[in-house]
Amino acid sequence: MSKYTKILEGIDSIEIAAKNKGMAKLGDEIINMVYSLAESLFINKLTGEKINATVLAESMRLSELRYLAKSRANAHSIADSAEAVIAYAFLQEKMTISEMVDKIIVGFEKKPFPWENTQMKRDADTSAITELLSFVKSLYFTNQF
Repeated sequence: MSKYTKILEGIDSIEIAAKNKGMAKLGDEIINMVYSLAESLFINKLTGEKINATVLAESMRLSELRYLAKSRANAHSIADSAEAVIAYAFLQEKMTISEMVDKIIVGFEKKPFPWENTQMKRDADTSAITELLSFVKSLYFTNQF
């Protein structure tokens, strides 16, 4: 039983969590802290970077979790769903801060570094967040093959 059980009352699936505004707000704080820490470790320099909504939305698509957001959602709403599912997995104690940082670093490592322009940085960010969301997906869904 998770120590967060009380705040998870009524949110009993990842599908419900993805549309919960409170979960999205908490997830926003979690992902920005985790992302900043992972980037700081990766480049060996402290940063206070935040992840952008477009990157979160694209990563939802690439990790095949886009369907969890509302069907006619814009990039910001899809990003909210990404943040919500990250918070949900964390609150269910299915992943730790350390695991999230590690997954983001794995995503960074898949792209060229140093980032010589904004497109390279955006590609690295998308790879990093896709890696994290793919991990979240693996926690809740098994391959049906």
